Amino acid sequence: DDFQQVYQVNKVNGATSVLDMVVEVANEKKGVEFLNAIIKAYDEQVIHDKNRIANKTEGFLLNRIEEIENELNISEQIMIDFMLKNELILSDLEGKAELFREEFQNIQAQKQEINVQKSSYDRLTQILQEAGRESGKLDYSTTYDFKFYASQIQIPGRNIDFLTDRFIELAEGKETLVGSTTNKYPGMNQLNQEMDSLRNYLLNGLKTGLTELNQLEVQLKQKEDMLYQQLLTLPELRIPFEKVQRILSLKEQLYFSLLQQREQIKLSKATAVSETKVLMDPRTMAVVSASTTKVYAYGGLLGLLFPLAIIAAMLIFDQSVSDPEDVKKYTNVPVIASIGHNNSAQQIVVTESARSAMSEMFRLLRSNLNFYNNNLAGSTAKVAGVKEQQTLLVTSSVSGDGKTFVVVNLGMTLAVAGKSVCLVNVDLRKPKLARYLGQDDNTLGLSNYLAGHISLDEIIKPLDISEHLYYIPSGIIPPNPSELLLSDKMRKAVETLKERFDVVILDAPPIGAVADAYALADQADVTLYIVRYKHSHIQSLNLIQSAKDENKLPNPAIVLNDAHQYQNRYGYGYGYGYGYGYYQGDEPKKWYSKFFKKG
Repeated sequence: DDFQQVYQVNKVNGATSVLDMVVEVANEKKGVEFLNAIIKAYDEQVIHDKNRIANKTEGFLLNRIEEIENELNISEQIMIDFMLKNELILSDLEGKAELFREEFQNIQAQKQEINVQKSSYDRLTQILQEAGRESGKLDYSTTYDFKFYASQIQIPGRNIDFLTDRFIELAEGKETLVGSTTNKYPGMNQLNQEMDSLRNYLLNGLKTGLTELNQLEVQLKQKEDMLYQQLLTLPELRIPFEKVQRILSLKEQLYFSLLQQREQIKLSKATAVSETKVLMDPRTMAVVSASTTKVYAYGGLLGLLFPLAIIAAMLIFDQSVSDPEDVKKYTNVPVIASIGHNNSAQQIVVTESARSAMSEMFRLLRSNLNFYNNNLAGSTAKVAGVKEQQTLLVTSSVSGDGKTFVVVNLGMTLAVAGKSVCLVNVDLRKPKLARYLGQDDNTLGLSNYLAGHISLDEIIKPLDISEHLYYIPSGIIPPNPSELLLSDKMRKAVETLKERFDVVILDAPPIGAVADAYALADQADVTLYIVRYKHSHIQSLNLIQSAKDENKLPNPAIVLNDAHQYQNRYGYGYGYGYGYGYYQGDEPKKWYSKFFKKG
């Protein structure tokens, strides 16, 4: 398959019998060996075709010899029986009887020859007529029959031997073309026309020759009848004797002729050689080598352009939120904090003694949240019942935005400040809160309470990390989470938690996947919408904007999560700008630190 792409065969100066074979390969010796193998295979194919024809011919001759041998044995037995029955012995005959017998034998031989020729005429006519059909063709066996019978007769016409050989040559060429081309091949139409012309000429010649043979047969029959009447004057026994002897003689001649042809076929098989001649042995004509400078230049250029193209494509097709300006461009929902990238393996980054940049960012979120709540209270001062924020609904667009990470650390930040906080996992489909807190996911929780199996006090769990922090697990995953969250029991549970705790944080499912968070909207005071850099899609900003415009979520605000240093370069309306500083556990890293890590 590989050599087919680089192997070419061309005619030399338009000659059909001389071919020029060329193969372009990197390995010079391999190319020479390939061409030698092609020549050897072609020689073997030629010899194979010759032997196949010879085997078919030999098989025909063997069958025919066997038939003639059986007929010869029968004729000999008839002769023996005739002589024994009539007590005959061989003796000299009168001169006249000898002349009559020779002439009669000659007539019989001519008639036999005519019959053989007529059979050959009929067979040749049949072959030509079948080859003239649309689906007709001459295979190797039929071609041999055509050659054999054509050699046994004389067809009237000029250059008949040349035309016969030409017809066979065209038929063999057509058989080769049929296997490799279609009838629409331009040369096929010309070949068919020439074959039709030769076939019609040969058929006319066969018809004329057959007529002449019939006329000659009639003449011989008349001559035979006259001779027969003369032979009646001879003794009666002479006639059947001569007849049997004549048949026996003909069978012997045919038998010896077939044996001779069989020996010739065996000799041709033993001495079969290919007519292919190698005019010039395979050799190297030219050596083509690549330019080292160009290879390095093109390789270096591709090595530079390929990664640049990949980076450009990533930037062009990247539809995630990658810059704070994206938030301002697509929504007017206020951004109250930006949480940096968590480099540690711990999910809880806020503790009572923590002074890291991450803990300070959550403290800033707590401050901005209070400021945001005060502004909300001030703007609604005329509305009765406005009080300090107590219930936070935390959601995002899709899973993986870091919603639960913010819930846990924000709750810990409020608990460190002395607030009694209860974290409620209202994501009844894919809960994660318990795992972030290092607790068991399979314990009884909110879904069991809403189903009426246990009381609210049984599902409120204290946490060891802070005496002011509690949580409610999601419980067993129910088949109808939306209906449970819309129930009056859920509303009463939130009201009860508001009375017991300073702050209640609801860890809700993403609003881009399900509508469960909307069912809790009237029970929350503020909605925190988590947007994660390089993860949240820009279209997710349309979700929170739509929720604000249609009042689906209470007092929405955005918290940017997983911000790197260059993305954390300014504040967002509340408090002050915040970036990476030199806090405990946040010492600056050397440029080579990502390559050489301790431990």
